Parts: sequence; structure tokens; C-alpha cells
Amino acid sequence: MFRLLKRQRRRLTLYALFVAFPIAIAVISMMLGSQIGVGGMQWRLDLIAGLAAWAMTMGLPIAILYFVPDTRFLLDLLAATFTITVWPQAAASLISQEAAFATSAIACVLIIACVRFDLIDKLMPRRDFFGQATYRTQQSPYAIWAEHVPDPGLLDRHWCPALQSTTFDRKNANLRTSTYHFDFLQYRQRQMMTQFDMHEAFSYDFETIDDDNQTIHRGTFSLQIIEHGRYRDVRIKESQQKLRFTDWLVNWMDDSVGDQADHLMARAQNMEDRSVTGDLMRSAAVAHPSPNPAAA
Repeated sequence: MFRLLKRQRRRLTLYALFVAFPIAIAVISMMLGSQIGVGGMQWRLDLIAGLAAWAMTMGLPIAILYFVPDTRFLLDLLAATFTITVWPQAAASLISQEAAFATSAIACVLIIACVRFDLIDKLMPRRDFFGQATYRTQQSPYAIWAEHVPDPGLLDRHWCPALQSTTFDRKNANLRTSTYHFDFLQYRQRQMMTQFDMHEAFSYDFETIDDDNQTIHRGTFSLQIIEHGRYRDVRIKESQQKLRFTDWLVNWMDDSVGDQADHLMARAQNMEDRSVTGDLMRSAAVAHPSPNPAAA
């Protein structure tokens, strides 16, 4: 649970500021208006009521992240809705009721435009994403290597059940194409190996392509196995270039590389796995159980 909250710290912080905090302020305002309590007890009751409202409001995102993490984007939508509607409407209401109504109407149009017409991606520039994380395991270097390197001979050992196939290029031994099938999308990835030190480290440049053979985005991935006697540290680095703003935001909100490391560590140690990556992999294993049963 702690690791999940750590990885979702950015999403929870934004939710706390833009959703839970306004609700707490509203409760305190209502308490002040009701004049519950006498004398010095008034401010104490108001503060307790506000803190209680804030705590109860924060219970919703924690429950969603723990039980149904695939719906976590609703929290982002809720925070954005509060940001666009509640704060501006509160400020406009100080002017007149007409201004508050107009503000609400404009906010609704903005929300629909953002959701329906990808307005955010059209207005915001593309961004590069970089993440790195390290996890500790007692797995052998061979087991770690077999679970990570994209190789057709090791496909049944790979940690990602969405990886359905990997083929080598006939003209370039360093180039391979991997196909990934998730329950909501599928794509191919061309991977050009730039480092290949058996059972120690590998890295590749990748290009993700769609069904029309068009490039979606490019990036790099690297993995290093660091020996420490009875255990090993596995260091993962990933960069993605010129992502759409919403794709970059998802990676940033989820701390995606760190979340992946949490899943891999839980998988290696046979621990309870509440990571977003783990939930995604379990869905992929159900949707596409073969040819990779070992990763389920």
C-alpha cells in the first residue's frame, strides 16, 4: 500500500489541493454560517469539521487506486473539473450571480472540448519523458535477463504477458520487432540494440508504430544488473520523445518507471502487488493468455 501511495503521490497531491481542500473550506464556511458552538469552541469545531471533510474526501482516491486503479483517470478529471469550475465560479459569484452562471457555462464548454476534441493535446506542446528506478531481488542474473530481454527464444519467460512475439530482422541482427497486445490496444515496436552484455546489461532505441506503419513515438530503454553477492539491484531507465501532453501527463502522474519496478519486485518476491503496472499486466494476461503463461 505504501509503495502505491508513493508512486501516486503527484495525483494524490493535486487531488488534495484542487478537490479535497475546496470541500474542506466549504464545510468550514457552512459551519461558520451555522454558528454551531459557543465562544472559543467555534473555531475548534470548524477546524475539526474541515479536517474531517478533507480526510473523508481523500478516502475516495485511495480506495480507487487500491481497488480499481484502471479508473484512476477519473480522479484527474475530477480535479480538472474543480479547477475549471469551482474556483472561478466562487470568484465570479463575488461579482454577481450572472457572472457565476456565465463562468459555469464556459467551464462546461471547456471540459467537453478537452474530453471530446483533445483540446489539451492540441494546445499544449509535446514533451519528453524520462524515468528511472531500481529494485532489489535475489533472482539469478539469468532469470532477470530472461524476464526482460526481448528475445523469441525467451518469450515464455518475459515478465510482460502483452508481449506476443519478437522477430529478428534478417539483415540486421541488432534489430528486432516486438508485438504487444493489451486488452485496449495493440502496437508494434522496432528495437535497435545499442548494448548487449549477456546477463549484465542491455539497451535499445525503440520506435513504436501503429497498424498503418506510422511512428507514434520514439525512445530508449536500458536495464543494468548490479551484483551485490546474495542479491542484485536491477536498474531501469526509459525515455520517450515528443509525447502528446496527455500521454506525458499519465507517465508523470503514475511515476510509470518506478511503478514498473514495484511490480517487478513484487513479482520476483511473490508479494502482494497493488501497482498500476501489475493491474495492467493481469488484464493483459486474461485478454491474451498465450504465448506467455509464465508472466501471468
